[in-house]
Amino acid sequence: MRVVHVINRLLGGGAEVMVPQIHRELRGKGIESWIVSMETGDDRGTEAVRSFGRRLPRWREPTRLRRELVALAKERGPIDVLHTHLTQSQLFTPWAARALRPRPALVTTEHDTANRRTSKAWLRGFDRRLYRPYDRIACISEGVAAMMRSWQPTTADRLQVLPNGVDLRPYRSLARSGRAPGAPLRLLSVGRLIPKKNHRLLVEALAPLRGLPWQLTIVGEEEAPSWLRGELERAIAEAELSDRIHLPGYASDPLPYYAEADLFVLPSLWEGFGLVAVEAMAAGLPVLASEVPGLAEVVGREGAGGQLLPAGDPEAWRQALQSILADPQSLEPRRAPARQRAEHFSIEKTATAYAALYRECLEGGREG
Repeated sequence: MRVVHVINRLLGGGAEVMVPQIHRELRGKGIESWIVSMETGDDRGTEAVRSFGRRLPRWREPTRLRRELVALAKERGPIDVLHTHLTQSQLFTPWAARALRPRPALVTTEHDTANRRTSKAWLRGFDRRLYRPYDRIACISEGVAAMMRSWQPTTADRLQVLPNGVDLRPYRSLARSGRAPGAPLRLLSVGRLIPKKNHRLLVEALAPLRGLPWQLTIVGEEEAPSWLRGELERAIAEAELSDRIHLPGYASDPLPYYAEADLFVLPSLWEGFGLVAVEAMAAGLPVLASEVPGLAEVVGREGAGGQLLPAGDPEAWRQALQSILADPQSLEPRRAPARQRAEHFSIEKTATAYAALYRECLEGGREG
């Protein structure tokens, strides 16, 4: 089986992190997997990646993609499955695939419970045409599937929930740094500085607790060009927390941050899944997370991986953090259940599920 993943770029989080991991697992299973990256030459050290190398004018991208797919098919043989991720790739790939013979199966993964188009009813027709060519639509959580059924009812018979996965192997052997008695509680959040991550809530929730011992590190960078980092820095300064909240920027390897933390916090306004929550739990960190579709499925509504809190409610977050700061030892019994919860979302399980989906497409033919 020959599978080609098409993605906008390999820089960033979420899909950009997961696709190379799935790709490597598929190759380990004997499936010939390739990645075509439409914007950047940064391949994250992954083999079998073809990249445009730079961002092209949008009108040139479809023809360049067609040339890349045709060239790959000539070099390696017919492509069995084209698997797309993110809107740009979802939009251009079906047209580019018309040049391929035989016609490959078309699979796409929907990675979020919200996009800018779902807030505009007049774009419903655009998305109907966007998803129409696809034989299967993988949803990374039940929350994503529910959004798709509501937003695009005609896709219902092609939807399949395939939870995201994380390569848990480095986390299983991770040695955590213990906290000295009386030392500040080390809070950690990992994620791009974008509005949906809602880092500003952490500043609002922690400002009244400045008299208690804690430190917060927010690992992640803004999407350039952006105003968000400057706004967050101003909010931190105005709350007189510049010595307590640290913004080290992007980390290609966040493992050392997980090893040094005591508690993970993720106050997102919405999430399709929450890969960083899985990483944190795998590192033995209980998670405080917003109770939003997708993310709630990862942490577990029964509290297996941590605690769910109302999204956008700084007072509820303040109370939860204050309770933990009053009794930091209460976190210790939560570490083993968090690790166990993470095991539900291994990259091995995700890759196995995708391999089965590809076989289903090839054996069952087009349903959409």
